Amino acid sequence: MKRYLGLALGLICSSTFLFLAVRGVDLRATWHYMQAANAGWMIVIAFSTLGSEVVRTRRWHRLLSPIKDSPLLSLFRVVMIGQAGNQILPVRLGEPLRAFALKRVEDVPFATGLTTLVVERTFDVIGILLFLGLSLVVIPVPPHVDPSFKTAVEVLAGGVMILVCCGIFVLLKRTLVASWVENLLKILPKGLACRVAPMLHSLFDGLISMRSWRQVLALLAETIVLWICFGGAFAFGLLSMDLTISLDTNLILVAIVVLVSVGLFTMLPAAVGSLGTFQAGCIFGLAIFGIPKEQALGYSVLVHAIQFATTTMVGGYFFVTGAFRIADLRKVRERSIE
Repeated sequence: MKRYLGLALGLICSSTFLFLAVRGVDLRATWHYMQAANAGWMIVIAFSTLGSEVVRTRRWHRLLSPIKDSPLLSLFRVVMIGQAGNQILPVRLGEPLRAFALKRVEDVPFATGLTTLVVERTFDVIGILLFLGLSLVVIPVPPHVDPSFKTAVEVLAGGVMILVCCGIFVLLKRTLVASWVENLLKILPKGLACRVAPMLHSLFDGLISMRSWRQVLALLAETIVLWICFGGAFAFGLLSMDLTISLDTNLILVAIVVLVSVGLFTMLPAAVGSLGTFQAGCIFGLAIFGIPKEQALGYSVLVHAIQFATTTMVGGYFFVTGAFRIADLRKVRERSIE
């Protein structure tokens, strides 16, 4: 039942956002913009995407090192298998697939792998918010942008710093926070507490590698570098379609806004490969700077297609050469439901 509900929700989200993305759009104009894209920048987008996965591997290695000091190349293969799974499997089944592959390749328990991924995703959220907050403070918002956006930037920058401070406090005072959580679970309804408790315990179990400020800061630094590499793909996409000519604003600011917008939209469940939610994020982010929907849709399809192809080809190669089988996906699905 959980599997079908998750798949149904993903299909609904993808269908809804795809409909909104193409609604009222002249698709011939969109195709024209895509045909005019510079092929050289497309190659750079692919390498930027792979670069972000290399940094992701290095960060995961830091998280796993107290448990097992695995070779970076071995972890990179596992990371790419999981990322490819996120692209071609529904409701982000690539995450449990990565934990399953880690068990097969490095003999790290499945549950342990999943808990490290929970911590990794927590750092992703903290990192992108910190990256956004600092960037919005450093880079001035152009005067022609909607005033409501400027107000939102100021509020968001303050909220970002509060969230980052809270996140660091949780990481460094996990024992104290864990006791608070245990007390909170006692006053929650029994049914709700039974559902929430395992997730919270998994999160705190995965914080084993956070033993010092140096470790936390190193993970945050690697997270910011990861988002810089991943955001580079969005910036190079803007260059490939010459959108910077009509923007008349800071390329870095636009890329950051689009990156964060896509990041927020793709947190929603989707059918496969963030289809629909990725396009909606690009269109929303570029609309802030007055980019027509036809161009924004073409941009989203171009960047998404390159990232999808790069990840699935590399991850699929490692899946096949790693002696994995399609039948293994059923095991992953069953474990994720459990």
